Amino acid sequence: MTIDIQTEAGRLESALNALAEQTGYQIIVFSEDAGPHHSAALNGQYTLESALDALLAGTGLEYRFVNARTIAVAAPWRFSPPRSPEPRPEPSRPVPQPKPSLLPPPEPDRALRQAPVIVSALKRDEELQDVPAPITSFSAPELELSGLQNLRDVARLTPNFVGSTFNNTQPIFAIRGGSNTFSAIATSKPIVIYVDEIYLPRFSSADFDLFDVERVEVLRGPQGTFFGRNAAAGAIILTTEAPSLDTFEARFSAEVGNLDAYGLRGSLNGPLSDDFAGKLSLSRVERSGYGRDLLSGREQDDLARTSVRGALLWQPNSRFEALLSADYASDRNGGRTLSVIGQGDRNRRTSQLGIDQRFERAIFGGSLRLTYSTPAGDWISITGARLSESDEAFGFSGLNFALLNSGFQQVDHISESPSSLTQEFRFVSTETGTFNFVAGLYLLAEDSNRIVDRERFAAGAGRLIAELRVDQNVETEAYAAYADGTWRLSDTVDLTAGLRYSVETRTASLDFNDAMLPTASFSSSGLDESFDALTPRAALVWRPSEDATYYASATRGFTAGGFNTEADTIEEFSAPFGPETITSYEIGAKFNLSGRRGYLNLAAFHQDYDDKQEFVLTPDTGFGTIVNAAEATLEGVEIEAGWRLNDVVSASLSYGYLDARYDDFRIGDGPGNTGNRLGSSPRHQFALGLEGEWLLLEGRAQLYGRTDISYTDAYFTGATNDPDLLIEGYGLFGGTIGLRSADGGVALELFGSNLLDEDYVLIPSDFVVQSEYLGPPRLYGVRLRLKR
Repeated sequence: MTIDIQTEAGRLESALNALAEQTGYQIIVFSEDAGPHHSAALNGQYTLESALDALLAGTGLEYRFVNARTIAVAAPWRFSPPRSPEPRPEPSRPVPQPKPSLLPPPEPDRALRQAPVIVSALKRDEELQDVPAPITSFSAPELELSGLQNLRDVARLTPNFVGSTFNNTQPIFAIRGGSNTFSAIATSKPIVIYVDEIYLPRFSSADFDLFDVERVEVLRGPQGTFFGRNAAAGAIILTTEAPSLDTFEARFSAEVGNLDAYGLRGSLNGPLSDDFAGKLSLSRVERSGYGRDLLSGREQDDLARTSVRGALLWQPNSRFEALLSADYASDRNGGRTLSVIGQGDRNRRTSQLGIDQRFERAIFGGSLRLTYSTPAGDWISITGARLSESDEAFGFSGLNFALLNSGFQQVDHISESPSSLTQEFRFVSTETGTFNFVAGLYLLAEDSNRIVDRERFAAGAGRLIAELRVDQNVETEAYAAYADGTWRLSDTVDLTAGLRYSVETRTASLDFNDAMLPTASFSSSGLDESFDALTPRAALVWRPSEDATYYASATRGFTAGGFNTEADTIEEFSAPFGPETITSYEIGAKFNLSGRRGYLNLAAFHQDYDDKQEFVLTPDTGFGTIVNAAEATLEGVEIEAGWRLNDVVSASLSYGYLDARYDDFRIGDGPGNTGNRLGSSPRHQFALGLEGEWLLLEGRAQLYGRTDISYTDAYFTGATNDPDLLIEGYGLFGGTIGLRSADGGVALELFGSNLLDEDYVLIPSDFVVQSEYLGPPRLYGVRLRLKR
């Protein structure tokens, strides 16, 4: 029987949904397989099978009758045995059917398959094992079960990625040794962070709760072609959960834990009409501090955080969609516990600062993503705005002036308010034929202000010996054009090449006020400098089978130049520093093992770090500034693997080896730091994870859990390789175990992090006295989850 079928050209999944409505059949679509594909329009008389054949032509996907009224569409490997060629009854009349969200339960011989992981790091949705680049991806369930609360937690399970913090407004991230610790507002980091494809202008707004996040992707190595400025060492991509037009879902969780901790989280997500869907998520988390100031009695390292996210999706037809998103977050605490070493009560979680430390921050963001699909590809526009305001007062030196025998106590009060507007236009071609590509234009306007009020109190009586205010402002305009294409040279060999051209102009102003020495004060405004860079990418890929991918690549990224807006002389401020670059040469291989029961990913890299930006003291003046002072070589190996041990337990392993050294970092007439290891560059990192699910009560309940063990080798925090600034190697152990109903509607979990209560250092300090700031102690609790 033939019937009249009409579907629009566009996304394959939308066309299959339209076919289901017109035929009365239930068509189950595996979104991860169908998502990247498009179909031509249908308009005429078709049988069900001929319509399916026409829509799936050229996609590599197949269909299978699950029963007389239900069809599944997915990649061929998901079907065992192949679909039956026997004829199926045709519908007597169209009866619309809802589209279910999951495929039917897998056959026994499919139970040991690793589920495919979809990433969008290279500007199109692809299966992780097919992407010729080193990417680590964490899904929402993995983030929850592993207890990954922030990017510092993500780092400990990612090869050659280090996360630490100096203070609340200065988190420290390093990928393969690429990092800096500059705080001046007219400086940049060599790692970019994107939330829903919107760039975060400052790391002061990056240390947030991983709440309502669908996945986190960490790209290691230069990403200059796709992400441009400040992606010299890598990129961190966070994607939040999008509204669903298919099903309604309500979720709620409540937790309590040690240190008087509690957390409440909830979300609503689903269709508002045939064309509209919405999402609203809220979170509130509080915890008492795990540190205390002995002199003031104030609590430190506590937490109070509120987060809200909302989104609206409009999809009037299969060709067009608009996604409007907004978010807000606020947090506060009593500052960090900077503990002096070898004095006082010798408790590593108490300080003797005697000051009113505090931290408050508010983060705002919004974006509008427009997508128009054609048979040739997708036209995408992404408009975004980010704004954050933070205020922090903290002890820079680790002991109160009354307890010092010499020197001084320094107290900093920092207010920071970065804001940015971004616009990206992108075209992503359909993956058909021998050539596909991504091309785009990118624009950024950033206006950021930072005020540092600094006081120094002399040892003993606490006489005020310095009172400074450093008022910094920088305006940045950046433009870029990029293109990246892939040629299919044969059935097994692809060649990829890409190029991005970036232009950036920075205009900086500085008011330096020295209340104790007015003659040292100065003011300068309107200082501007322009920078441009070409960042290419090339990769040769060989796929001898669907389970093996080999690649060799060369990529480059750059960190923008700028001004030292925390300089204490007008000469230092007036001398701009140039961009730094990292060029990476890499070989890698990705394997699906034993019919996708496991995977193994390998990468080896050699990276040249040129014109590295460093803060350097001038020996003859005693002053310091930021200059392009160093050359370095970064070499290493990365391994990631996973295996389904049986139908209930799986294991994962990651390992990173890094040798990052300065080839040339001279200071004055001496060798300086030449030959030293780069800061935040541990030689070894590894993580081991175990995850399992067991049916109980004849399938009416499920026991599940995950545990992770990680180890980070010793590393220095600076280029001098000072033994007093060495962080000793440490290991962390945590996990989750829970019991849930068969439908997942109710779950009860026990969770914990740093369960062995390891005292590990986030940052050491030798400023006046030896001090240290420890990471969180053992944290644990119980959580109730509800889902409908």
